Amino acid sequence: MWLSFGSLTLPTAWLAIIIASLLTTGMLFLLKRKKEADYYSNAILLFILTWKLSVIIFQWSFVVANPMTIIYFDGGIKGYWLGIIVACTYLFVTIRRQMDWATIFQAFLLTMVIYELTIKIVEEISITMKLIFLLVNGSFAIATMLKGREDSWRSQLIILFPIMQILLYSFHDRIFSSPIITYVVASMMLLILSKKKGVTR
Repeated sequence: MWLSFGSLTLPTAWLAIIIASLLTTGMLFLLKRKKEADYYSNAILLFILTWKLSVIIFQWSFVVANPMTIIYFDGGIKGYWLGIIVACTYLFVTIRRQMDWATIFQAFLLTMVIYELTIKIVEEISITMKLIFLLVNGSFAIATMLKGREDSWRSQLIILFPIMQILLYSFHDRIFSSPIITYVVASMMLLILSKKKGVTR
């Protein structure tokens, strides 16, 4: 699905990712977590740039013939997962540095929740399903903001979020869609990082 703003046309997924990233970054700065905001924004930027510019790798001949392709297209599903790998690698490499990983977990969980809230507002689904998605994800957003830094709550939220999304997406037979797989992979990564680092508040 695409949205038009005058002469500019954007895929809804891009718009949702941008909104989720900006709101989460803003939250980190409001909480005066500048170092974590830098790591978070770096990971998001690496993901977006890799996804966008990977069109050069996967559609080389097309890009050579039509250079403007770089502006209007991305690397598709292959570029998307390459971006995920690059962002995850960056986080694993930087894990040795001292930072508040509880805040990082809170930030990425909030990003996924805001993404779902944004995408469902513009998605063409029934009003009833919109309300259900908004209620569930709105509750997750509130819980993440209030309890996301507490050890016991954080693990439960990270595990429960993808499970709830799988249940909701099953209504549309989209259990194996890119968002669901992303949520599962991201949740596993966050749990692995928490064990590896020994997350503290």
